[in-house]
Amino acid sequence: ISWVLTPHGGYDSNSLSKKRILKAIYIQLFENYVVKGAKVIHATGEKEVSSVQKRFHVQKIVLVPNGQELGDLTFTSSFVERKSRPVFGFCGRLVATHKGLDLLIEGFSRYRNNGGMASLWLIGDGPDRERLEKMCVELGVFNDVKFLGAKFGGDKLNHLDHMDVFIHTSRWEGHPTAVLEAAGIALPLIISRETNMASYVKHWGCGLVLKENTPIEIAKSLELMQSLFEKGELYNMGNNSRTMVEAEFQWPQIAKSLVEKAYI
Repeated sequence: ISWVLTPHGGYDSNSLSKKRILKAIYIQLFENYVVKGAKVIHATGEKEVSSVQKRFHVQKIVLVPNGQELGDLTFTSSFVERKSRPVFGFCGRLVATHKGLDLLIEGFSRYRNNGGMASLWLIGDGPDRERLEKMCVELGVFNDVKFLGAKFGGDKLNHLDHMDVFIHTSRWEGHPTAVLEAAGIALPLIISRETNMASYVKHWGCGLVLKENTPIEIAKSLELMQSLFEKGELYNMGNNSRTMVEAEFQWPQIAKSLVEKAYI
């Protein structure tokens, strides 16, 4: 019986740093057999290809991203709150280091100090919420950042739809479904290269890729997005996001690509 292994970022050095010794023993005793016996390893992002090659010295790796069905993004739009300024937003677990939320909040603070007018919404919950709230207080932006807590289904999509720009500043990722969901409902994007979405975003012209994942670069990108918002130029960028999902990430074509690449 042959098998295909999909680690979904599990072999990234950052992912393996927690309980490092226990994981090293497990990999040596069991995981090596699973990896090296697999017909192919399925990577969802470019960085994952290199991390698997480096750790296990295998070459049989295929790169196929996650998918997103546009039909799964239907929801009933309802009033959230009246907006007098643009809204930048994030959706995901509130894990500061992994998701780069410390970088995002510091960058947002710089943006506000430079005269930026937007607010920042954070959808989700997690172990670092209190730390991030404290950070907002210390940086003087607590009143401009809304911690919305966990949202699901149509409620989550409705809140995403009320954002003007979606931001994902992760330090490492496999292939974030939150970015695909946001793109599928036509939101312009600001992403770090570590999301493994940079080549798609550049090709489709649907957002900005951070030159470096730093507060300074994040602040610059937020300022540029506010300028595009004021000029009314975000609409086309958002439409490009949805077109990208339709063309590149629908599940039937993702599944077909994986089968073709795994069994040629």
